[in-house]
Amino acid sequence: MKPTCCQVFTSRDVFDIYYFMKQKTPVNEEIIRKRIEKDLTEYLDICIARIEKTKSSALLSGLGDLVDTNLKAFVRTKLRDETIQLLRMYRKYPLTTKS
Repeated sequence: MKPTCCQVFTSRDVFDIYYFMKQKTPVNEEIIRKRIEKDLTEYLDICIARIEKTKSSALLSGLGDLVDTNLKAFVRTKLRDETIQLLRMYRKYPLTTKS
């Protein structure tokens, strides 16, 4: 059985998306197509919609014990919006690689 897109979406997932996109890590479109059965644009749209539905305060759940005080403040106040902004940037200007 193939995984449904975004079946499980955690605070750590949002943090990882932010971290790797902030580092300008290329996305492998082939992996997305094979695992999610969507193209990159569709997948990024799904991720954006999913994160937009998430409250910023909920992002600390599952991350609170892993980050220091300064990073907690960032997660609580900026992580959601900055991650959405990065996803939109990747959607408009894809940074991709092939396997």
